[in-house]
Amino acid sequence: QLNQITDPKHIAPGTRLRIPVDWLRRRSAVARIGAVSGSALVDGPSGRREAAAGLALHSGDVITTGEEGSLTLVFGDGSRVLVHAASELHLDELGTFDNTDYYETQVRLEQGRMENLVTPLGEGPGRFEIETPAAVTAVRGTRFRISAGAAAMRAEVIEGAVDVGSQHGKVDVPA
Repeated sequence: QLNQITDPKHIAPGTRLRIPVDWLRRRSAVARIGAVSGSALVDGPSGRREAAAGLALHSGDVITTGEEGSLTLVFGDGSRVLVHAASELHLDELGTFDNTDYYETQVRLEQGRMENLVTPLGEGPGRFEIETPAAVTAVRGTRFRISAGAAAMRAEVIEGAVDVGSQHGKVDVPA
């Protein structure tokens, strides 16, 4: 019905089929620390540890960078994030769908700054979302920076566009 096929026993080779996301099996994904400069800690279900290049991170981990610290995260879809000094970033959801190259990434920047290079979305249901205390951004294939404080969020778009939404509405922020 979704694909408007009248005879399911006679589907032509090469026919492209749409499959609802709800039918796909979702599993946890992993992010890795690419590089660390200065001090940074990772807190999570497996305890507190020093951030180090190559360290695997999972949903529920919290990254805190020191006053002189920063680190780079590499996500399963190739997206990269630079977490600046004096920042707190929560990895709320890192997921992927079996037999696809689609990823769902939801992070929360409680304070500080981060610079993002997000891999373009193919034709799948993937997403990359950053929540702050003031607003939420949802992007794909974009280079942008986010700064978050308790009452405000600032987005600087270098390439592409970012959707920013809060309780007061939604706005598209171009480069």
